[in-house]
Amino acid sequence: MKLNQNNLEGNILFRFIKVAYITAFLLLVAIVGIAAWIYKPYDYLDDSRSYITCFPSNKTLTYDAVDEYIRKIPNSYNLNLINFTEKANYICEEEIGRGLKYRYGKEGTARFYEKAEVYSDFDKEWFINNNENRGIIISNVKAQYPGGIYSPNVVNSTNGSWQTVFWILVLGLSGVYVSVSLIYETLLYVIFGKTYTLEWLNRAWKVLKK
Repeated sequence: MKLNQNNLEGNILFRFIKVAYITAFLLLVAIVGIAAWIYKPYDYLDDSRSYITCFPSNKTLTYDAVDEYIRKIPNSYNLNLINFTEKANYICEEEIGRGLKYRYGKEGTARFYEKAEVYSDFDKEWFINNNENRGIIISNVKAQYPGGIYSPNVVNSTNGSWQTVFWILVLGLSGVYVSVSLIYETLLYVIFGKTYTLEWLNRAWKVLKK
């Protein structure tokens, strides 16, 4: 079906193809814009690099390690630790309990080493096994740190970059323009016998020259 190229606007099929061309072009431009927006740089809390420091042992765990530690605790413990603060406090309390060691003074009472030293490694010598004493001593240690028995150390990382956004826009929009325009001209050639003019390429070149 070959029509007069000057009278194509009067053909309903031509108008349909033209509307489809414009619609597809705008839709793909929107998709490229959304993709570019997704890759714009933003800061986020990096759980793999952020960490807590337990007192007084100075043991450190990343935020990811805190979550992993809690996940491994059996459900039978019924801890019901909801937020990160509760999880960190629980872990650091356990750290105090693991590191406590004492020696008997002349009066036979349990004493800490100076400044209630706490060690990360088990010390079988003079290790506290009595749960009652353990709880009391942990409470005493916590009382020495009114600001909390752990310190959060937040590390932010950046995801995405403006360079990525730039190249997505440049390559994406160029690809959309070229591909959609070629398909449009090909349809006109196949259906109506309209020869390739590549006018769209000339228009793009003029825009770039400006």
